[in-house]
Amino acid sequence: MKKLSILLALLLSVSIFATSCGKKIDESASSGASSSSSVSDSEDKSSSGDSSKQDSNESSKDDEDVIDVDSSSKANENVKLDQTMKETSKVRYGYSTLSADEKAIYDKILDAVYNFKDEVDFGKEITYETYSKVYKMIYFQETQLFWMRGVLQPFDNSTSKTAPLYYTCDKATAAEMQKKIDAKAAEIVASFPSGASAVDKLLAIHDYIGKNCSFTDVKDSGSSQTIYGGLIEGKVQCEGYAKTMGFLCDKAGIENLLIVGENNKQLSHAWNMVKIDGEWYNIDITWDDPTGNSDPNFVIHNYFNVTDAEILNISHFQDLDTTAFTPPKATATKANYFVYYKLYVKSTDEALSLMQQEMTKSAKAKKPVAEIKCSSKEVYDAAHTAVVNKAIEMQQKANSESGNKITALADGSDSHTYVIRINLTY
Repeated sequence: MKKLSILLALLLSVSIFATSCGKKIDESASSGASSSSSVSDSEDKSSSGDSSKQDSNESSKDDEDVIDVDSSSKANENVKLDQTMKETSKVRYGYSTLSADEKAIYDKILDAVYNFKDEVDFGKEITYETYSKVYKMIYFQETQLFWMRGVLQPFDNSTSKTAPLYYTCDKATAAEMQKKIDAKAAEIVASFPSGASAVDKLLAIHDYIGKNCSFTDVKDSGSSQTIYGGLIEGKVQCEGYAKTMGFLCDKAGIENLLIVGENNKQLSHAWNMVKIDGEWYNIDITWDDPTGNSDPNFVIHNYFNVTDAEILNISHFQDLDTTAFTPPKATATKANYFVYYKLYVKSTDEALSLMQQEMTKSAKAKKPVAEIKCSSKEVYDAAHTAVVNKAIEMQQKANSESGNKITALADGSDSHTYVIRINLTY
């Protein structure tokens, strides 16, 4: 299988890596909503992942857009950083998998990057293999390091005591960017509902990113793979989506990690895992923010806290070499969006009743989607057909009870995650 999860290219003897995944299109939205007299009962069978979307705008990345900085502007300068984030590094899952020697190397690289040093001094000879493993882990897991460039320069010999470091901007620029990031992150955390659970906080983060970010071709923005792209510019690729998710989870006190690999089209991809009440889950905000709908509030929840069984080797394929450690298993379901918020059904009758409830609730708030999840393929197949057949009747009732008018419906259901979704236009 072609490895696209991390692109390793040699350019002037420098290895440059980053995910290059693109965005997914919600075909039910991009093709235009159906008229109010019918609902399309068709699915895209070509994908083994989310059937309501197909990969589009996937762009390869051979290099990163960077701001060149000379050594005099980089050396001996220290960005004022949130020390809480630095402490978080010590309790990251990936960090815990390292040996004592690898942790020491991790700490040295991290300190050098925080201080914009020209090179990192390991204090002893280390192999390039070890350096590469630890550097990749820092680049992907330390999401706050938005100025860290994904560049590895091979050693001249089999081992070395030092390695050069590269940045996307200088210290002064990073300091100004950091102020904006901190202000935006504080604003988001302050918006959490009073008494919010970890799942409530995660939902607020997930939906904020989905509503305020959009996919961009990587060449359009040097920040598209970073939290600056996610929080300030609002234009990112999958790596930027995942890093923004990880950064805000850190701020909210939710343990998390970033996974890199491929999607079902053998194109590079990045997503997150989060730990809720001692259990790990997969969460993919990139795929929950599909393109093709003009409503900025169009966010779905197909990939909000899902198990490995639902996605691994189906729509998402891990690259353990690039991730640099073996991720934990995700088997729990209680923090899944649909289970946690009681949008989970086990029969056709339940599906019809709950979909009517959700459509009416969405109409009252003018939300662009009404979505529920089925417990199995058998339930999904029967319930999906029933919901499609009753959709116009549900639309009329929702309009009557909400006081608002749904003018068009589109079927955005996904047979792979068993999610029945009706897209609503007003």
